[in-house]
Amino acid sequence: KEVINLWIANQDFKIPAGNPSYKARSSFTFPQDSEILSFLPHMHYRGKSFSYTAKFPDGRSETLMSVSDYDFNWQTQYMLAKPIFVPKGTRIDCVAEWDNSANNPRNPDPARTVTNGEQSFDEMMIGFVDYIVKDGLRPRSPEDQIAEIRTEMLKAHPGEIFDAQIFDDDMTAGGVMYLPRKGAGDWKMGVMGSVYSATLTEIVWQGETVTARAAVGGLGTFNFEAALDTSTGELKGRMFLPTGDFEMQVEAKPAL
Repeated sequence: KEVINLWIANQDFKIPAGNPSYKARSSFTFPQDSEILSFLPHMHYRGKSFSYTAKFPDGRSETLMSVSDYDFNWQTQYMLAKPIFVPKGTRIDCVAEWDNSANNPRNPDPARTVTNGEQSFDEMMIGFVDYIVKDGLRPRSPEDQIAEIRTEMLKAHPGEIFDAQIFDDDMTAGGVMYLPRKGAGDWKMGVMGSVYSATLTEIVWQGETVTARAAVGGLGTFNFEAALDTSTGELKGRMFLPTGDFEMQVEAKPAL
């Protein structure tokens, strides 16, 4: 079987200066019956605690792992003695807690408001999970899942669906976008081997431009802005975090 390394991440947090107990959350819903093999919570110097909780389809909740005294210098992968079965539809909720106060001896600068970043004096929130699917060698590919979603979207919202691609210097990912003139939309993206959902809100079409907010489950809330080519119906723009720490280019063509 193929082991999948899942990132249940949040990049849209802002830890206030001096705050001794700031929390952020991220989540992922399993699209197939699966078995979890390991956990690895990741934060930086201000990390205080990290937990994984499963919300099962039958309504049950269970804490799968909890690190109550996180130490950046002692991060480890927690390999399970016995895999945990999670049926399709199970949601994993991660909660990270940071201590950005002067009482944290590892804190590089308690007077600084901290956001997501690559450097250790910034912060991160990633709940790594290794898992395998219960039946078959590997999960359904993001491309197969998005193709099925695309068919459903075209039936429900003809004329308002785009085949969208996001990319930067390091990565290219495809997806399908429902971008209506009024109301909320939807955007499914294949990123890092998984399908992420983005709820599109605050959609504003003005002339040949469109802006929106894209709340991506597990990754944060992004701004989206694009220009429309009226001759082809294509959109070109960008998707970015308000903090400026992350940006990807977007190209979208009307789906037929």
